[in-house]
Amino acid sequence: MTLTGSYFVDDPNVPMTVTFTGGAKAQIKSIEQEKTVIVIPEGAKPGPLTVTTIYGSTETALHYMDQRGMMFEFDGVTGLTNHGWHNAVIETDESAVSGNYMRLGDPAITLSGKDAWDDSHFAFEYWAGSWNTPTDYPDREGSRLIDIVDFSKWQDMTLKFELCVPSANPWQACAMQFIFAGTDLISMGNAGTDIYGNTVAGCNNTFFQESANPGYPRILYRPWTAAEAFHTADQWITVSIPLAKAVYDFNGGNATQGLTEESFSSLTIFVVGGGVEGVDCNPVIKIDNIRAVPSK
Repeated sequence: MTLTGSYFVDDPNVPMTVTFTGGAKAQIKSIEQEKTVIVIPEGAKPGPLTVTTIYGSTETALHYMDQRGMMFEFDGVTGLTNHGWHNAVIETDESAVSGNYMRLGDPAITLSGKDAWDDSHFAFEYWAGSWNTPTDYPDREGSRLIDIVDFSKWQDMTLKFELCVPSANPWQACAMQFIFAGTDLISMGNAGTDIYGNTVAGCNNTFFQESANPGYPRILYRPWTAAEAFHTADQWITVSIPLAKAVYDFNGGNATQGLTEESFSSLTIFVVGGGVEGVDCNPVIKIDNIRAVPSK
């Protein structure tokens, strides 16, 4: 693991230490003033690290194996998984980072570089609610995301997830759209009212489209370019995107609407649109541990 910061100093009389939550100390491989490389020790537990030098101790903003704000880990801890019209593939294999992961795409499926729309293979839907009348929000299968994660200060939170795009199936078309929405725009079940007396929209795929709901904000993630396909060299990486970056519309323009705390009830992830023409490709996009955590 590489830590970046300032004033990493290894004084001969007061050697620098890096301690994980739980007390396990890391082996330090190299120290520079603004960068330190360590070996993660056996017994390291999830949580912040403590760096101690001759100048004192500080706790990292980074949380090792960050489990705060977890929404989707696909292993049954939160119980939240596919909950919409389409079921993304949930699987595990020797490449998994931890248990099950969610997969978008398939080696046999082409994602068009222009005007692509394939929600059967490139979308994950979690729509809060149920088919009951009035709509309710069953624990572990239909909960609103705001009931399991505190989004009251969402502007100061970061969306994080682990990502693996195999080198054999790189990605070079469409943006990955992260679309949070309230139950007034999308919910599982029929349109009507919920147990709180609120109007719910029911199932639909129009709430995020420009023609039906112009200017609705979302995050666009597009690590590829028209000249170069994107992959993660068969490794898992952690992607971090501030929720405040939800400022784009479907076509990559500036959103004209805004989000509120209640907008974080449901989440749709769809590799589509984004306003930049790509190249026909057959990407495999593996995602795990989708969470929203404080930015600092």
